[in-house]
Amino acid sequence: MGTSSQVALFDEAFFGFCDCLRSLPDPFFLQPMPGWSPRDVAAHLVGWNYRMIHACQAILRGQAPVYYADAASDYASLNAASVAQFASRSKSEMLEQLAASRQGFRDYLGTLDPGEWNADHRVVHHRGGPATVGRIVEALTRDYRQHTREIDEWLARKDG
Repeated sequence: MGTSSQVALFDEAFFGFCDCLRSLPDPFFLQPMPGWSPRDVAAHLVGWNYRMIHACQAILRGQAPVYYADAASDYASLNAASVAQFASRSKSEMLEQLAASRQGFRDYLGTLDPGEWNADHRVVHHRGGPATVGRIVEALTRDYRQHTREIDEWLARKDG
């Protein structure tokens, strides 16, 4: 898949998540689903948008991204840090932080030579195979889609 296609899919997933948050009744924004609240999910994604810039830079230098060290715990430490760092309880503020972090990631991706997108810099992904910028974008896209589904399903159960 080409870089523009991957970026378009990422944008689609991002905007779908934002639409999901916007449609969420305000009192539900801070309510725990099983586990995180929608606010916590948004803070987690803000952190990952920024973190993925550093991860791409590391891969392009031939180094494993720092976040691999937290993979065994399903990134519990990193996610907790994002939830604490991006601590706004306001849905509109969180949406602004999400938009800014996405734009930062998109701006970074725009600086890359398309040949670097799937280049193998001899960094092994913690799940095996080569770690690439394209793989990072795909993973972040999946994360947005998964969290949108989780919130939608949670809301459907609340309505039912």
